[in-house]
Amino acid sequence: MLWPVLRAGFVTDDFIVAAMIDGTFAAPRAPLDLFVFTTGEPADIAALQRLGSMPFWVDPDFRLAFMRPLASATVHLDRWLFGRDLAGYHAHSLVWWVILVCSVAWFLRTFLPRGLALAATVLFAVSDAHHYPVLWLANRGGIMSLALGVLALCLCISPRARPRWHRTALPTLFYSASLLAGEWGFSLLGYGVAHVLLSGRGDWHKRLLTLWPLLVPAASVLGARAMLGYGAHASGVYVDPLGEPLGFVRSLATRLPILVADMVLDIPAHYWDVGSPWRDTILRLGWIPPDIWIDLPGWRTWHVVLGYAAVAGALLAVHFGLRLTEARWRPALRFLALGAALSMLPVAASFPSSRLSLPAWLGGSACFAALLLGVTRRIAQFKTGNRKLLLLATGVAGALVYNLVWSPLTAPVLSSVIHFESASAWVRLADVDDERLPDQHVFIVNGTDFASTFFFPYVRSYSGLQMPRSSYPLAFCRHPLDLLRDGDNSFLLRPVGNGTFMETDGEIFFRRTDRMPKRGTRFVLPEMTVEVVRTRNGRPLELRYTFTQSLDDPSYVFLVSKPAGMVPLEIPPVGDWIRLARPATPTWYGAHRGAWYRRIAPVPDFLTYRMAPDFLDYEIDGPARSAPGPP
Repeated sequence: MLWPVLRAGFVTDDFIVAAMIDGTFAAPRAPLDLFVFTTGEPADIAALQRLGSMPFWVDPDFRLAFMRPLASATVHLDRWLFGRDLAGYHAHSLVWWVILVCSVAWFLRTFLPRGLALAATVLFAVSDAHHYPVLWLANRGGIMSLALGVLALCLCISPRARPRWHRTALPTLFYSASLLAGEWGFSLLGYGVAHVLLSGRGDWHKRLLTLWPLLVPAASVLGARAMLGYGAHASGVYVDPLGEPLGFVRSLATRLPILVADMVLDIPAHYWDVGSPWRDTILRLGWIPPDIWIDLPGWRTWHVVLGYAAVAGALLAVHFGLRLTEARWRPALRFLALGAALSMLPVAASFPSSRLSLPAWLGGSACFAALLLGVTRRIAQFKTGNRKLLLLATGVAGALVYNLVWSPLTAPVLSSVIHFESASAWVRLADVDDERLPDQHVFIVNGTDFASTFFFPYVRSYSGLQMPRSSYPLAFCRHPLDLLRDGDNSFLLRPVGNGTFMETDGEIFFRRTDRMPKRGTRFVLPEMTVEVVRTRNGRPLELRYTFTQSLDDPSYVFLVSKPAGMVPLEIPPVGDWIRLARPATPTWYGAHRGAWYRRIAPVPDFLTYRMAPDFLDYEIDGPARSAPGPP
């Protein structure tokens, strides 16, 4: 199921972490600070902007610094043991995944009967929430944090009699290590709180004291993070629950149902950012006419609606799972269900992703397993006269097996491996002059892939290629763009149709929506100044880029993502304009096709023939203008 990750390379932040170790990162980091992406200091942000990991629109107060010394130490261990053999890195992550599954099995068996605990462990192990944490080396700390935290939780709240040091010293040690590996350990406190509230043994004040091996390390780590300046600030994606409590509470209204929809309805949480893949199918089949579709709410509204429907489904699953379980095991299921719900609160501080549901699967798998086993037992007991109930129960069992077992087992892990490898190949095979690049400034005109847009220099550095003198992302917009050259050293960019800049999570990652730049705002960088010329609905609509040199200067390289890879953009003459298609998503075929074309150039006509005209590459969200024209 997860073995294809052994063939994987680096994913997004992995290149940043490697650059920190190699000493090529724009702002040096301490050995155990490999997950400090920016300290928030002006000098730090300015240094990072030179090589593109911080774009021009980043909030001046933006900070993204995670205290993960134990996770950082394992990266250094990988480099010492395996050098640049990434198969060893991923094998290391798989070892931690096995430890996590074994610790979850021990935890569930502590509170549940053998058969139910086994079924719940299987559902937990096959969940597709594991795929991205195991594939993404920079997210290994999450697996480590959960594995160590579950061991601490089991030792701390287990109803079985254990020596005193087993219930105090060991859980304190394991939980401290959990929190130093990653923030996911905080989510496990939800299970401890749920156990205190629902265990029903003795006074609740005394039960709360049993959690001190968890609470003391948690308070210590939170205090250390605050004193040392770790945490997230001014991001529209990461929300610090302690630093921005109101913003965090507001985010729960959308992020929690999205995570539940991922678990219950198998609607991947990342659809929140990239959109639903069902749009084209619905329009092609004619279920909803295009003129009506335009007036309907956007996908995010429907995603939240489906999320709340999933919440209702989850409550029904818990209700019927309890009814179909023996009475003596129901208190344990109630505690696990409440713990799963509470565990979602801390992880909701990050952007919606299937991986964030992993802590909730600890208790959620037990509830789903109880429902599945209960329904299958009832199916075996049905009499021939209850055909309607038999069909209903069979349908429920089939849906559970499909969503919880078949779908995650058949999820294309290898395709994810190929996708991320394609992103790095997109950069490695970019159409640039390797010999001249160290003296050139690269400008990524528009992008939709994080690695090729923001980490361009670091991907090249790790691949043994020359880094540019500087690298600046100009836009990260999902819409086609009109580019008008209004001067020798300047041009305007504006999205086609009803779109604006700073709509996607990739853009608001660096700046909150309530801190959008207003008209007339200027961003001054060493090689360019960006001015917000026009806005729409509080977001930038038109931007003017003024450069220190002429746009025709040979030290400037403007790159765009096309189906054949990252290629130079021919800037039009002064007063002329061009329309840029949506940036192409990196593909392995596209990257290598572009490299082959350049190798055999000039390309024969029969290789460049296309059945469809070029204008079909444009996807315009909302009604387009009646006729093309300059911005």
